[in-house]
Amino acid sequence: MPSLPQSDRYQYLATAMVLEVLENETYRLASDTAEFIAKRAYSCLVRPEVGDLVLSSTVGSDSHLLAILERTEGAFGCLDLPSSAQLNAVDLEIKSQSVRLTSREAEIKSGRLKMGGGLLGLDFTLLNFTAKQMIVVVRNLVQRCRRLRLEAGQNAVINSSRMRLSGKDAVAVSGREIDLKADGAVKVDGHKIMLG
Repeated sequence: MPSLPQSDRYQYLATAMVLEVLENETYRLASDTAEFIAKRAYSCLVRPEVGDLVLSSTVGSDSHLLAILERTEGAFGCLDLPSSAQLNAVDLEIKSQSVRLTSREAEIKSGRLKMGGGLLGLDFTLLNFTAKQMIVVVRNLVQRCRRLRLEAGQNAVINSSRMRLSGKDAVAVSGREIDLKADGAVKVDGHKIMLG
């Protein structure tokens, strides 16, 4: 295919097909009249793939891939930001049958954080919660970990209709002041019990 005309006054929009994904956010495209190299526009947030029908813009000798117009039905779509980004919204709602977050390090900051659902599963090598006040209300809470450590600077309050602490090796509860209250009976059962 011939190359696009090299003129500073030459500019136009055209539809093209992605033939090859190159390095540094560049792509080899083919229109009805020419084959050329285009750089992905900063505002094109969906990562182009081979076979996509795209809209390209050429000004002089510089071509940009502006947007993806069509993609094979059922193909995977990926939002790919070329640099660090921030999402600002007055009210943001995400709806999906399944959401999976993968990150080396994730940080959530909120004046008030609320999580709810039929089933909540957390699986971390290290999980750290720091809050001035944390309220956890659940009907049934099961925690399984090799080592669990909860620290509170002042007061820690746990209210539950039924609470059970168990461990294969040892379970330790320590503090300047520990208050255990139950409407019914308090049961302590162990091979060896040490108080004081």
